Amino acid sequence: MLVAARANGTTAVATLALGTALFLFWHTFEPAYDTAFAAAGRGPVFYPRILLGIIIVLAATIALKSLFQTSRVQISRRPADAAPDRAGWRALPALVAAIALTAGYVMAFSAAGYLLSTVVYALLLPLVFGYRNPLVISAFAISYAVATWYLFEKVFLIILPKSPWFAAF
Repeated sequence: MLVAARANGTTAVATLALGTALFLFWHTFEPAYDTAFAAAGRGPVFYPRILLGIIIVLAATIALKSLFQTSRVQISRRPADAAPDRAGWRALPALVAAIALTAGYVMAFSAAGYLLSTVVYALLLPLVFGYRNPLVISAFAISYAVATWYLFEKVFLIILPKSPWFAAF
């Protein structure tokens, strides 16, 4: 069976994300980023390359899936019965809040350090998207922040911003 390709909004956004990630991945190989930290042998683009690689794979998968998926839209017999799809617009306030929260999280690195700002970010982000279980959110936020801090500081030997209030973090 031959499936016809049909581009839609998801295809366009995924293709844009794919192109942007490919450009940024390529850009990380410029000579300006070809420096390594003392004993670790990893430069400042080590982790971004991993993230960009993941984004490239996921964006390509989403673009291809949306391009070749079959439409599940049910056509109404009367055009008056067909309501416009507004489900995507309901998520817009949460998306804007998540972008603002992420910007604040990045800016908090220098003021509060990686560990404390990551705990606060991981506590607030699920709330923005409507998840309300405080025990699960707290356990996730603390374990995620400590695990990523340990991974970078102790395993990868990449120094993260420290908190001005706690010398070890």
